[in-house]
Amino acid sequence: MGADRWHAMVAAWERFQQGCAIIDAGSAVTVDYVGGDGTHIGGFILPGLRMMRRSLKLDAARIGFDFDDQLNTRPGNTTGECANHGLAWLTEGVVRQIHRDAAAYGIPNILVTGGDAKRFLGLGLKAEYCPGLVLDGLHHVAVQDSQL
Repeated sequence: MGADRWHAMVAAWERFQQGCAIIDAGSAVTVDYVGGDGTHIGGFILPGLRMMRRSLKLDAARIGFDFDDQLNTRPGNTTGECANHGLAWLTEGVVRQIHRDAAAYGIPNILVTGGDAKRFLGLGLKAEYCPGLVLDGLHHVAVQDSQL
């Protein structure tokens, strides 16, 4: 597991000392669940928005569309609308699944960080925005190590 994921989980645990869902919406989207006892339940790694957009433009028969950073999830009528609305629709589906998982695992806290965090919030993620979460965790680990 990448150090960034661990550091984000450390920061979330230090902040709440109870179950947390941590979403890092960067070049990849990582979703990690920490249980009420502080153990890592598990998580997911998904392609980030830029990666999905690039895949549609370059790998899917070179679909021609201009990226529109809107949050419309209705079916589109043009190629550009279909692609842009589809990316928002997909993200909204991830948001719904995060909420379902948090309820199923009894996780009361959801935190989001990363460059596309506000997109997730705009698509309904009920979370606390923590832009420096990974660095907060790194700082906590460094302080703990210096005290040993």
